[in-house]
Amino acid sequence: MDNIENWRNSFLQKSMVVSPDSFPFMVIGNKSDLEADKRAVSVEQAQKFVNELGPDIDFIETSARDNQNVT
Repeated sequence: MDNIENWRNSFLQKSMVVSPDSFPFMVIGNKSDLEADKRAVSVEQAQKFVNELGPDIDFIETSARDNQNVT
């Protein structure tokens, strides 16, 4: 999950965002159809990480297999 924060910081720096604190970001977890013991990151871990990044960052899970949140 450290890569997400590094990517976000790199993106904000290279794109010269005027207001980085209010720039919208979303973290999308893939393969939500997997059982909890087969996931690389639990829902709780992901949500905690996103909450620590900031209040304006959204988190959703997707599953192409179940067609969940892929529209």
